[in-house]
Amino acid sequence: MKRGLMMSVAMLAALVLGSGVALAATIVGTNQADTRNGTADRDYMYGLNGNDTLNGRGGNDEIHGDAGRDSLVGGGGNDQISGGSGNDGIAGGASAISGQNELYGGSGADTITADIPAAYDEVYAGSGDDTVFANDDRDDYIDCGRFYSPDSGTPDIDTAYVDAFDEVVECENVIF
Repeated sequence: MKRGLMMSVAMLAALVLGSGVALAATIVGTNQADTRNGTADRDYMYGLNGNDTLNGRGGNDEIHGDAGRDSLVGGGGNDQISGGSGNDGIAGGASAISGQNELYGGSGADTITADIPAAYDEVYAGSGDDTVFANDDRDDYIDCGRFYSPDSGTPDIDTAYVDAFDEVVECENVIF
């Protein structure tokens, strides 16, 4: 029975991979500072704690930084990237022709880069004094949100560097 089961799994893998369907990779870091690179296909990446560097490369990736000061890059494809509780650097990416990314800041003072000319980006900055770069002559959507510091009760001060094509919501400093 064990041999028959092993052959069935092997035949299924050959059938799926031979048909041109790529399997998604799940890449999980540790609670330390990790550097992880995705594949050319769809990846699910989780940095966990620590100051992580996650690069999705190609494919339509989902990348989560979690706690720590993370550097998160989507690469080619339509990516969904979320920071975490640290001061993160978040960047979308695009193929040579097009891309569509969703970039989510976290509770830290994040730097979010959405200025790849071939990509349409939606940015949701999150709490913290965030800086967004989206001056790529594309019609991006930038939402800085209305968040308040839990310590002082004062509003977060977000800065967005945008172009005339972008839709900007609730950013305190908008620079064209």
